[in-house]
Amino acid sequence: MDLFVCWANVWRSQVAEWFAKNIGKDVLSCASVEARKEKYNYKPEEVVTNIMRDKYNINIENQVVYYPNDIKKYLSKIENIYFLFDPNKVDSIDKDVLIDWRNFWEYLDYIWKKYFIYEIEDPDKKDLWVIESIVDELNVLVNKKIYS
Repeated sequence: MDLFVCWANVWRSQVAEWFAKNIGKDVLSCASVEARKEKYNYKPEEVVTNIMRDKYNINIENQVVYYPNDIKKYLSKIENIYFLFDPNKVDSIDKDVLIDWRNFWEYLDYIWKKYFIYEIEDPDKKDLWVIESIVDELNVLVNKKIYS
């Protein structure tokens, strides 16, 4: 099992998760910086669900938004963790995404769990064509770099 991690689990990590699931991988995704479950009605952002459906024929509209505590029980089974941003560049973290009062990457360091960092631009508040190019970049990352 693998894990994709982004800021709020409503864009990048959801897309990466479903590209991986689409090729038969056992994966999860979660947030690690911002708590946006309620803001997005516990689902991925509508713009990205539309792109995934219309361009890639992948339906992610019923996917659930997870925080680190939601996936903690799976950590022993998770082999690879992929951060889709650089956690070293984070200034502040919502308390709802802390795990045992630590940010997620510090928790992973604490339990000696290795992770990889791939900096993918945050699509928040971008034009549709930029969001589509980020989705395409995630497709290449998942299908050509991570699982090639």
